Amino acid sequence: ALAPLTLAQEGDKASQAHCDYSQIEISDECPSAYGFDWTAYHEELYRARALLFTGDVKGSQTAVHHLLSVVTQRFFFAFECPLAVASTYFSLAQSFALQGRMRRASAFLHMGFIFVR
Repeated sequence: ALAPLTLAQEGDKASQAHCDYSQIEISDECPSAYGFDWTAYHEELYRARALLFTGDVKGSQTAVHHLLSVVTQRFFFAFECPLAVASTYFSLAQSFALQGRMRRASAFLHMGFIFVR
């Protein structure tokens, strides 16, 4: 049987944990046959989502929508990195939900699920 985890052990593990995206090699997860830089896309999506935390909901929404249009101009291309595209749709859904636009948020959630297997 496993011993219960004590608070001291939890604190030790928490101080050792690293929580950032540098542990994930995006180029390995999403190699591009078309020369698209999915790592740069990830960084741009991170910046666009971060605008929400500065209170710029509209700016975030505009930036995320632009990223989505870049990868869905040729819809087949979006399937190179489905989790990136799903994250983009989910980001827009969150933005619409924050504005109280629930029907639009729901639509973007459904579009995001296309890319989730």
